[in-house]
Amino acid sequence: MKGKDLCLALLAVTVAAFAYGCPIAPVSPSSDASAEATDVGGATDASVALHLPVPAGASMLCTQGTDGEYSHRAHSTRHDLDLDTRNDRDEEAYAPIGGIARVHDEDLTTDFGIHVNIDLGDGTYALVAHLKRAFVADGAEVAAGTLIGYEGCTGACDGDHVHQGVHRGNAGLPAERGESIPSALLVRGTDGTRQRLQGSDAVCGLPGGRTYASDLAVPLRHPDGALVKTPADPR
Repeated sequence: MKGKDLCLALLAVTVAAFAYGCPIAPVSPSSDASAEATDVGGATDASVALHLPVPAGASMLCTQGTDGEYSHRAHSTRHDLDLDTRNDRDEEAYAPIGGIARVHDEDLTTDFGIHVNIDLGDGTYALVAHLKRAFVADGAEVAAGTLIGYEGCTGACDGDHVHQGVHRGNAGLPAERGESIPSALLVRGTDGTRQRLQGSDAVCGLPGGRTYASDLAVPLRHPDGALVKTPADPR
C-alpha cells in the first residue's frame, strides 16, 4: 500500500471509531504531572499521630497550640501542644505512642523538666514533658497506653500540664536539643469513633481552648509481658 493510501486508511479507522463510540485510550500524564495531581500535603498527611496521654474516655483541654495567639514559638516547641491537668492531685500520664523510652531528669527547673522521649526509630521521637515523676526505665520498650509517669510542673511552667509533641533529633538528648515538627492527634469524636486531628487544627488557649476526648486504650501488660500496676490502683 502506498503512503497516501495508508494515511487515508488510518483516517477512515479513526473516524469510524468516533462514529461508533469506540474508546480511545487517553494519553498517560508524565510522572511529574501525576505527582502534582496526587500531592495533597505530603509531609502533613504522613505526620506521626499521637494519642492524648490519658485513658480512653478522659478529656484534656488544649491550653497552648501551634498557630494561634497562645502558641509556642521556639525551635524545640513550635508544633507542640500543652494539655491541661489538675493542680491539686497527681494524674497518671501514659505513652501516646509505642517506642523506646529515653528518660530525662537532668534539669528540674528549666526547659522540659522531667520528660520522656519515645524513640520512634526513624530519627524522630514523641515527647511527654513536665512530669513530676517518671515510672519507666531509660531504654525500656513501651506500647501506646503504657504508664510512664505522673504529670506535673517540672521545668519551665506555671501550672500542672503535659507538654506533648514530635521532635526530629536524638531521643537520647534532652528534648530542647531537638526540632519540633508537625504531628497529629488521635481523639474520640462525639459519635464515639476515632478521629485524626492535625495538630495545626487544634483549638488551644486560656481562655478559648477546646477540650478533646482520648481514644487511648490502656493495655493490661507491658510489651515485656509484665502485668501493669498503677500507683493509684494496685489491682
